[in-house]
Amino acid sequence: MRLAERWQRFWFSPESPTNLAACRILFYGFVFSLYYDETFAGWATLLKGAPFFQPVSLFKLLHLPIFSDAVLQWLAWAWKGSLILACAGLMTRVMSVAAFLLGAYLLALQNSDGRVEHQTAMLVIVLGIMALSRCGDALSMDAAMRRSSDPAPAPSGEYRWPVRTVWLLMSLVYFAAGIAKLRGTHAAHHTGFDWVTGDGFSMLMIQRFYDPGPPMVRWGLWIANHAWLAHLMAGTSLAVEVLFPLSLFDRRLRFIFPAMGFLMQVGIGLMMGVWFLQYLPMYVFWIPWGRLPLSRVHRRQDAARLQAV
Repeated sequence: MRLAERWQRFWFSPESPTNLAACRILFYGFVFSLYYDETFAGWATLLKGAPFFQPVSLFKLLHLPIFSDAVLQWLAWAWKGSLILACAGLMTRVMSVAAFLLGAYLLALQNSDGRVEHQTAMLVIVLGIMALSRCGDALSMDAAMRRSSDPAPAPSGEYRWPVRTVWLLMSLVYFAAGIAKLRGTHAAHHTGFDWVTGDGFSMLMIQRFYDPGPPMVRWGLWIANHAWLAHLMAGTSLAVEVLFPLSLFDRRLRFIFPAMGFLMQVGIGLMMGVWFLQYLPMYVFWIPWGRLPLSRVHRRQDAARLQAV
């Protein structure tokens, strides 16, 4: 019974709608900023009849067609519009569902050329989580328009489970990446703890400076020339990935590991020129927006509503 209670409390303890609403604003706004200049035009010409067209599971299971480039451009505009409206909280449920469906199609199309970007797949899943949530109940145009007639929503587990689901998703992704390194199935082709003790990490950083688009800073070369520092960074990154799921169980680790994961992603981008930008919007779900000083008034109101219930 105690385990069942803890499980129930983890997912569905009453929580203010403010936290999920803040995540909605930042998440959809960030996704829009990533794709605002992406037209998706040209993918139809590239993939139709191409020998390297390898449709992902979404296209195989649903037998989805490849629309023309003109239609794809219209779909891209519609997707960006749904992201903006979902961010503002206007017709939030409809727009979040549209953002998920259109985003799933367009991003799946981009990943049907023989390669699948795992960070893009995670982005689609989070779009689906938000589409199923009640993320527009606060800090939204919908809430502002109905405030005069309807009472403000009370704290509920409906505002908690979407955030916790994103936590679980990120934990599994990081854990899988760490296990892949330990098993030697990582793209770097180094087995087990050779990722930490070998020269693979240093070689990866040096290699990036021979690419057509080298990294923004030269810190990677300096680190690569100091073996102990390269080993330390490789070991730290491996530990963060493998131990990331502990963030689900401890409040202090819930701050430490996501913060280290975020810094690791930014460091990879600066020192190696490899930016996993689709990961970055996920980190907004780890920040307790409802507990920040600006939310004290909302917290007092939520406490009063919870007592009334």
